[in-house]
Amino acid sequence: MAADSGELLDAFVTLSHPGNGVVSITFESQGGGRNTDYIPAHNVVVTRLIKLNATLIDALVVSSETRHLSEEQRRFRLGDGRFPVVLGPTTDPITTARRLRRAAAEVGRRHDATGPGNRAKRVELRFSLANLENLPDYWLDEQLLFPSGAGDAKAVLEAARPSAAGDVPPLMRDALARKAVELRAMQVAMEHLRKSWSEVADVSATESYDVRCRSKGSELHVEVKGTTSNGASVVVTRNEVEHARAVYPSIALFVVSNILLQRRGDAVIATGGVLRSYDPWIVDAHDLRPLAFQCFLLPGV
Repeated sequence: MAADSGELLDAFVTLSHPGNGVVSITFESQGGGRNTDYIPAHNVVVTRLIKLNATLIDALVVSSETRHLSEEQRRFRLGDGRFPVVLGPTTDPITTARRLRRAAAEVGRRHDATGPGNRAKRVELRFSLANLENLPDYWLDEQLLFPSGAGDAKAVLEAARPSAAGDVPPLMRDALARKAVELRAMQVAMEHLRKSWSEVADVSATESYDVRCRSKGSELHVEVKGTTSNGASVVVTRNEVEHARAVYPSIALFVVSNILLQRRGDAVIATGGVLRSYDPWIVDAHDLRPLAFQCFLLPGV
């Protein structure tokens, strides 16, 4: 999932829609070097649920260690509170998230156990939202897990690449490496653009493209893609494609391929890169292939 900034968090979180207006969100446990951003991700999701005025219907530990327990035994105990819990503007997100994690730590715990217990277990939160039935499923995915198109960034990492693009190298599997590649691609692209444009600005945090160039009344929007592969293919989001079509011909695609990665202590350093530019970017002149489909399930089918 992704933080509000769009930076991917090392946390595996899934959404499901069991029906009757109920949504289930599951956090995979932290441990063994996996899901190291469990707590930041948990804080982010609880904060977003509060902003959506969600109602927390239930909360359960769903780990392999508790599978022998009944649902009642796996349910969080929230002190004097009982489900459902209505979340809203007066709810403090950090306090609420910590309360939930403390409750999770108590589930399945031995009576003689000491210490705070494991607060990063595999858990499931069940909630509801007003008027959810009038919204497509992907709307909630974007609101809770991948704001600002970050969900498509995850697809880049999870989807199988075409063979021409090469396998994802081990370093690319962690967030630091992905961020280093992104920053290197932006650096290469912006250095090149400054040679031709008087104003070159990184707008990736607020717009559906990465760089805005202006000079003498002209404007160019630039989408930047970085990769350690040969750049035979890149992943573009739905928003990026729609924007490119809308502003054509004032749109360019810059692909920075063959970026090199090195580890220096805890840091990941990205260098090199081969720049190819498509200016203007004619989206439909390229071979667009879907990486995934949204399947809307019809009742009774």
